[in-house]
Amino acid sequence: MRGHYYKIGAHDLRALPIVDNNGEIFGIVDVDDIAKPLITTLREDPLTGIVRINSDVMGRSVSSLFLQQNKKTHLLGNKVSLWRGMNHMANYDIRRFLVVDRDIAEEVREQTFPENKIDGVFSQTDIFRFLANNPAWMRSEPLFQKTLSELSLGHTRPLIISTREYAANAFALMSERKRGHAAIVDNRGVLVSTLSDFDLKGINRKNSYVLNLSLEKFYEHDKKKPWWEKPSVVDPQISLYEAIMQFNCTRRHVLYFLDKDRKPVGEITYKEVLRKILSL
Repeated sequence: MRGHYYKIGAHDLRALPIVDNNGEIFGIVDVDDIAKPLITTLREDPLTGIVRINSDVMGRSVSSLFLQQNKKTHLLGNKVSLWRGMNHMANYDIRRFLVVDRDIAEEVREQTFPENKIDGVFSQTDIFRFLANNPAWMRSEPLFQKTLSELSLGHTRPLIISTREYAANAFALMSERKRGHAAIVDNRGVLVSTLSDFDLKGINRKNSYVLNLSLEKFYEHDKKKPWWEKPSVVDPQISLYEAIMQFNCTRRHVLYFLDKDRKPVGEITYKEVLRKILSL
């Protein structure tokens, strides 16, 4: 499992198709699937008080993750329209489909056996990339000219965690609250960064001590991501069109609303925006 988390991090991916010995794909594993076992097996050493990753979990085969997935891999026929695919994504409440080179009678179904005729993966990110590449269409649709405030977006309260919190506790809290990300604030409550399951990339048995550090120190183990990298912030009065372009440009999955003191008071995610678009 350690090798696949390394590959996801090294290539800046959020999911990987998994193949069997015959080269057939039997599902998709994403960041959440790998992060959750790591988080749930964090154990505090009774003698030292140091939190460590359970040695067994790092040696598990990636295929074992499929037995614990809350949401199984689903197949989408390649003849399904983008609009129908978006509807299925919202109705099934999943972030990606494995696209197969054949028709599926019900258009979408859970994968039950290995597949060898695969066209690719269709994800929420693909939808936002498509929209950003077709600005003329968005400008012609009244929905995209409405402000986030008019669309009642941004009322979701973010999970807020202090930079002084231990990394292990922060990840455990995200898992407990079933949140894939959290707004990280300084001692004044000002938003300084975003923490997500993806930030567990690169953690292994040797360097798991970083989970015992404050979040501010924890980020120093990831040399590719500056700790003080700004999170994505939007004004409630910008249009949905502008928000979609910002999602696409920043490659972030969450945008925050701030109050006058720059404290996070709301957030919008891919899922919320997708549901609004489907109201067209």
